[in-house]
Amino acid sequence: MIKQKTTFKEWLQEELLKPAPDHYDPNGNSPRAIITRGLYKEVLYQYKQYLKRLLLLMKDFDGMRTEISWFITLPFSTLLGPIVPIIWGIVSYKHALKLYRSEYNEIT
Repeated sequence: MIKQKTTFKEWLQEELLKPAPDHYDPNGNSPRAIITRGLYKEVLYQYKQYLKRLLLLMKDFDGMRTEISWFITLPFSTLLGPIVPIIWGIVSYKHALKLYRSEYNEIT
C-alpha cells in the first residue's frame, strides 16, 4: 500500500495534537503556543503585553533623574500603541508558521 503524502496543514494538526512537553506554557511565546492561539488571539495577546510594557515604561519616571530618552520614548510608544501590537502579532504568527514549515520540509 502506498502511503499518501500529508499536506502541511494536516501535518501541523497532527503535531499540535501530540502531547505538549512538560515545560509548555499555553500563554507563552513558543511557536506551539502562538499557532494554537491563532492570529487573532495572538494580536490580542500582543496588545496585553504591550500595555504591560507601557506601564513599566511609565514607572521608569524618576523625577529630575529621568533620562531624556524616556521623554522621547513615552510619546512614541503611546502614539504607536494601536499599530505595534498588530505588527508584532502578525510577525510572531508568521515566524511560528515558518518554523513549523521548515520542520515539515526537513521531514518530507
